[in-house]
Amino acid sequence: MIANPPVSRHSRRCLGAAAAAAAIAAAALAPAALGAALSSPATASVGGRVSVKVTNFVPGRYQLELAYTEKQTKGGQPINCSATIGAVKTVKKSATLSGTIPSKLVCRTGAGPSLGTQPVSAGRYDLAVGSPVGAGTFDGNKSFEQRSVTITG
Repeated sequence: MIANPPVSRHSRRCLGAAAAAAAIAAAALAPAALGAALSSPATASVGGRVSVKVTNFVPGRYQLELAYTEKQTKGGQPINCSATIGAVKTVKKSATLSGTIPSKLVCRTGAGPSLGTQPVSAGRYDLAVGSPVGAGTFDGNKSFEQRSVTITG
């Protein structure tokens, strides 16, 4: 854990700019992905198992992630914090991805180097499924979906 976390422990916001850009790119570049859908639980707990179902996805390899974005004031870049849940899985059209909710998220600005970790505590996060191409980045030619989840106690 870093000495001075880059984000507030109690401020939980949606995935934000990076995820929105990936979703827009996926919709623009992969017309078959327009019918893509994700069903996920509304609540989960740290260390608990979570499963999501994806349907109508463009065939490819996909990863489930827990994420949130801390927006910065005065023009600073948002800090995106995320962690993978379970293994990368090959999806032909529909699949169930599952894993354990992590206790820590890795924080970055954009796809840059790690700024450190942030503990997962009670609050609102996003479960996101995308085709990973690097740390915190997804393939815009593949499907991308996200849903809010509340992490409890």
